[in-house]
Amino acid sequence: MKALHTFLKTPIDISSDKIAIKSYPGFHIGTDGIRLFVKRMYDYIISKGANVYIGWEVIDIDTDRQREFYILHLKNSKNDCSYIRSNHLILSTGLEGVVFIEKIANKFNIPLINRVADIGIRLESHASVFKKFMDEYYDFKIYFLSSNGLKLRTFCVNHQGFVLTENHKQLGISAVNGHSYFNKKTSMTNFAILAEIALKKISDPVTYVRTTAKKLNIQGHPILQQLYDFLDVKPPLSFQTLTPTNRKVRQGNIGKLLPVELYTAFKEFITELINAFPSLKQYGGFIYAPELKYFQYKIPINEFCCNQQTGIYFIGNASGYTANIVGASIMGLIATDNILKKEGYI
Repeated sequence: MKALHTFLKTPIDISSDKIAIKSYPGFHIGTDGIRLFVKRMYDYIISKGANVYIGWEVIDIDTDRQREFYILHLKNSKNDCSYIRSNHLILSTGLEGVVFIEKIANKFNIPLINRVADIGIRLESHASVFKKFMDEYYDFKIYFLSSNGLKLRTFCVNHQGFVLTENHKQLGISAVNGHSYFNKKTSMTNFAILAEIALKKISDPVTYVRTTAKKLNIQGHPILQQLYDFLDVKPPLSFQTLTPTNRKVRQGNIGKLLPVELYTAFKEFITELINAFPSLKQYGGFIYAPELKYFQYKIPINEFCCNQQTGIYFIGNASGYTANIVGASIMGLIATDNILKKEGYI
């Protein structure tokens, strides 16, 4: 397992002065590594007496008449029904559960707080293009401010990885994401380029992102476009022929389907990336769309991640305040610690 560095041992010459580059310490264990981690975590909590319901979906939440207990209504693939009763409840539904969280919020009259939202594209090119960064930074962050005032950044770098399709069924959106294995490698590297949709520009960024994302689907699939076509430039005579890692897409003109301000910002950013990484022009690559991050509303919670109106704890994506594993884990520890204190265990 390779530790990643906060800074470069030797300076990297970046020919563009319009982009800022940052990173942070971390470990890359890959999709295969995280599966093993989750399996070991599962075995551990089972050994401590926890009950885990696999294959059951929570379809609704109620309270008893005295509001002393929460009642979770469950259903499995065979349409068998069951329920769980509990005096404490932590909701951690991930992005897949965004619509469910909104349903529960409306049911319990919890106000949803508007927030900035991110929508983007995913760029994929030959792994050698970004190799000088990958030797030191794994999940590097590149920041850019477009001429029309949009803030853009790279996100979720996957060196020698894969682009995959993820279906947000409840929203009716098919999007893309990226991942990489610790042992299994490809010749391609991919990362997202996200644009921040701020409240100053759009009154309801979450709805804007969802509406835009739906337009970036063809026959229920995400869209793929050659990098040169997306930029509307002719490829160099010596450009390389590459193969995309995701075939569960449809080819289309992403630039024409994006709002003008978004397309302009993405095009400017990629142009600066080519200035910073000249071999990107030689190799070219692919643009996938849409990429979704932070497209849920915020739930009002206190410092213990608890909604005081209902007593329900919301953590991770369900809360609307974070969209990463580390942040969700920390929120889970905070919520659990608060429950244990209430029950007198600590």
